[in-house]
Amino acid sequence: MGICASSMEGEKTNNDINLSIEKERKKKHNEVKLLLLGAGESGKSTISKQMKIIHQSGYSNEERKEFKPIITRNILDNMRVLLDGMGRLGMTIDPSNSDAAVMIKELTSLQASIVTDCWGELNEDQGKKIKALWTDPGVKQAMRRANEFSTLPDSAPYFFDSIDRMTSPVYIPTDQDILHTRVMTRGVHETNFEIGKIKFRLVDVGGQRSERKKWLSCFDDVTAVVFCVALSEYDLLLYEDNSTNRMLESLRVFSDVCNSWFVNTPIILFLNKSDLFREKIKHVDLSETFPEYKGGRDYERASNYIKERFWQINKTEQKAIYSHITCATDTNNIRVVFEAVKDIIFTQCVMKAGLYS
Repeated sequence: MGICASSMEGEKTNNDINLSIEKERKKKHNEVKLLLLGAGESGKSTISKQMKIIHQSGYSNEERKEFKPIITRNILDNMRVLLDGMGRLGMTIDPSNSDAAVMIKELTSLQASIVTDCWGELNEDQGKKIKALWTDPGVKQAMRRANEFSTLPDSAPYFFDSIDRMTSPVYIPTDQDILHTRVMTRGVHETNFEIGKIKFRLVDVGGQRSERKKWLSCFDDVTAVVFCVALSEYDLLLYEDNSTNRMLESLRVFSDVCNSWFVNTPIILFLNKSDLFREKIKHVDLSETFPEYKGGRDYERASNYIKERFWQINKTEQKAIYSHITCATDTNNIRVVFEAVKDIIFTQCVMKAGLYS
């Protein structure tokens, strides 16, 4: 009797295990894992924020308020970079703005950084001083020459142009404000959402060199890779070594992703920051980075050339590289692009299941 009971208990345990395995298999079958990769400053985190806006409930008022200290730090740090750059270039500000420059240097000191992160706001008087600096001819000239002395975030003009609104006592960050914030991604961040009955896990990993060793921990069960490239940064150097061209670094990393780590995984290429690229190509020829490029300062020719450079890296003939021109801060653009991404992924899933030929 005891043996029979023990046998039945063992059978029940096996059944429970099998049911658990089957449940987990079905769960994974209905789950899509997108790995968001790319070099630093390529706009990956902005894509993650867009998924929260488009496919989740967006940002609550409380969540928006949490971005205030980040916006404050972005404004102060960016102006400090410009002021320091002016010093390196031998440029000066208008004497009437000297007090404002001193204020920026004081607020970006270590002690003030701690205080500012806690309070999270700039007052209207400070906003007026920052606005005066932003309209200073020397600061404007430094902004135009920023690539000569620093890797200034491309969102800097957005925040300076919005300084009146952002220093109002009733200021609440908007979606656009949040999308333009810059915080270096460290570690692994997931954004989970659903489209129909399919659950998506968008995994964002830091793009700086020091963060890439963490990529390997995210490689299991990847449905597709979304690789971000900043089109507009073809003339800029890496934040971390200030000697390597960002576009060339992206090409090198893409080669590893495409031909080594994810040979059999669909890759979706986001050629991002198209709005900034459209303006920059009018003034900075792509041939400065790619001497063999002969298309002049034409947006279509230049963007197609960059796309072709990435396509040519793929050494697996049967694998297609799906590419999209994107502007990560444009919610409508990302909504449309992600619909196309969804269709690509669904088709790949059907093919993998052997239901499509």
